[in-house]
Amino acid sequence: MKKSIQSILLVLPILLASFALTTPVHAASTLVVGPGGGIGPCAAPTYGAISLAVTAANPGDTVIVCPGTYDETVTIDKLLTLRGEDGAVVKPTSGAIGVYVTHDDVLLQGFEVDGSGGTLQYGIYVFNANGVIVKSNTVHDLLFNPDDVSGVGILYFGWGQAINNGVIQTNTVYNTARMGIFVGGMQAGPPYYWLVSDGNIIKRNNVYQTWQGPTYDYGGAIQLNGAKNSIVEGNVVHHTQYPSTAAYYTGGIYLLGSAQGNSILKNNVHHSAVGILIWTNPFFVIFGTDTPTSPLLQKNKLHQNTIDQLTF
Repeated sequence: MKKSIQSILLVLPILLASFALTTPVHAASTLVVGPGGGIGPCAAPTYGAISLAVTAANPGDTVIVCPGTYDETVTIDKLLTLRGEDGAVVKPTSGAIGVYVTHDDVLLQGFEVDGSGGTLQYGIYVFNANGVIVKSNTVHDLLFNPDDVSGVGILYFGWGQAINNGVIQTNTVYNTARMGIFVGGMQAGPPYYWLVSDGNIIKRNNVYQTWQGPTYDYGGAIQLNGAKNSIVEGNVVHHTQYPSTAAYYTGGIYLLGSAQGNSILKNNVHHSAVGILIWTNPFFVIFGTDTPTSPLLQKNKLHQNTIDQLTF
């Protein structure tokens, strides 16, 4: 009996290897969306709506969106790459969100999200998802809803979880009621504290004419709440000026309850109430063993702001 068991144990790895080799694995596919009549893959696309392609796609697939205006809210709930060709515009005529991402490690690149139709409150909304890359998009004209804290161009928000390892890079965001870019995760029940979000990168974005209101709130054109080991680098931020009694709490770049290891580098911030606003008060954040710490500030160009830098 002992010899028989030893023989089975010796053969089992070979059987498992054979099974792995013969089990079919889905090969990533490319799905194309558009009106047709373009060039290359856009000459004869398979899908007429982005949502139809996302539904049909398997995890790991790429969806290419050809030039055109798409009247829909796009929800991405699986691991996908969505690439917009130059002239791919998401412009819903109803609904509050342009693109809604709920899965980790999605890549969204090359879209214009246009809220000038008068309904959008969030341009690109990433909810409870880590490792999401939002790159080279243009987002503009986001409205404020008094029943919600809306009016945000690119929002990474966690409810009951932190938001980690996101990348927001080379986007243009403008004319928003509130923030241009926001990253943070909040505890899901009272007391409502901001959690510590780790390793996010906000880099080389152009953000302007934010906090256009009307809104009762205040914050930053680029804002991170409970940030740790995060980088805000090479962004151009200007005309962040909401005329209110809380004007000195409105900043071009704003870290609220910042933890350790953050860097704010080589940004150009001008024509704002405050260029860079840092609030290290631990009351707002559950830090655990983390100590509230001011970030590394290097080579930022702060000019023509009411106050260039303010730290609490």
